[in-house]
Amino acid sequence: MARTKQTAPKATNAKSPRMQLAAKSALASAPKTVSIKKSRTAPKGALALKEIAFYQSTTSLLMSKAAFERLVREIANNNHVAIRWNKKAIEALQVAAEQYLIEILKTGNDIAIHSKRVTVHKEDIKLAITIKSNLTQIDPNAIQNN
Repeated sequence: MARTKQTAPKATNAKSPRMQLAAKSALASAPKTVSIKKSRTAPKGALALKEIAFYQSTTSLLMSKAAFERLVREIANNNHVAIRWNKKAIEALQVAAEQYLIEILKTGNDIAIHSKRVTVHKEDIKLAITIKSNLTQIDPNAIQNN
């Protein structure tokens, strides 16, 4: 076999090929820096405000229909014998119940705000029921103390 002379390839960036290989190996052996992304956390209460805006814009019922229907049938079966319910009657009952609960919770929130608090306590709800009881005749002491 005849010996042939090998010529080194010409570098385009004025570094010799051995310098390029050394630079590549130095980069490969260098510790990699991990870029940590900052998590974008929303300010406190932003999610609650988003949920409030969502539920204010919807017209659907808040409680699930099946669970409310089971509750109504259970209460009716405990008090009476074999009552048959129309779907529209249960839906009307659910609309009225949700409207009443929302009124009680709004009044309880107003009472908490009047007391210079942000959190609604059990006593606020009891007072709200007492305020509304002249219309609904519900005993505020029906809420059990835990």
